[in-house]
Amino acid sequence: MKEIDIEERKSIQMSIMDAVDEFCQEHDIRYSLACGSLLGAIRHGGYIPWDDDIDIYMLREDYTRFAKAFPKVYKGRYEFGALERDEHWTFLLGKVWDNRTKMVDTRQHTTDIGINIDIFPIDDVPEDNATFERWNKWRKQQLIHLRRSSLHFSQDFALWQNVLVPFVRLRYLFFNRQRALHRLNKAIQRFNGQNSAMVFETSSGLFVKHSFPKRLFDDITDIKFEDRTYKAFALYDEYLTLTFGDYMTPPPPEKQVPHHFERSYWK
Repeated sequence: MKEIDIEERKSIQMSIMDAVDEFCQEHDIRYSLACGSLLGAIRHGGYIPWDDDIDIYMLREDYTRFAKAFPKVYKGRYEFGALERDEHWTFLLGKVWDNRTKMVDTRQHTTDIGINIDIFPIDDVPEDNATFERWNKWRKQQLIHLRRSSLHFSQDFALWQNVLVPFVRLRYLFFNRQRALHRLNKAIQRFNGQNSAMVFETSSGLFVKHSFPKRLFDDITDIKFEDRTYKAFALYDEYLTLTFGDYMTPPPPEKQVPHHFERSYWK
């Protein structure tokens, strides 16, 4: 298989994003660039120079509509995976990928998906900060258990980390990861429909510290990303400040490194 370099990978990701953007506009589905993708759009006009992915948010109701409406194969090459479509799916979030490509996670086995973008469902959470913090602490503990239960040796780990892998896996020998994943997927949606004004990235959010106002989804605008235009919160400053703090100041050079562990190939 021919390996795909970083620039070609980004080009493929943006083609996926073009297809998702077109589909969402055709079906009146709201989304916003999010996480490092929105930060990159504002601070760098596109990708963060040391980043290599695209993330978007959808409110749960839009995410559910997307999961139901997106074809098995869109435009001959794009596929969408989510627990709502596949009970054996291994993530709480959804991914749209280019089926002409293949991804290899150096910490795990080869996956069945290719170069992709992440779609995070956004759920209601308690408005009371203390209640949210207690619930979020429990949620993060469950996510950590899920991640540890699928841990594998990796060339990207330090020696001491690889030494610990067998002991971690032994601890989770009788852990039913898929059953736990479905239970957690139900639990993270428990506050939906309770008219909360606050929402959160419940399907991941290990490093996102704060919930944010649901009203941000009421005002979506066009925003420049590289040589394209995608959708994003008009009040992006509010979201980015809650998520990153002083987001216009780049991190120190030693922290300007990619945070993913995948290699990609043409099939």
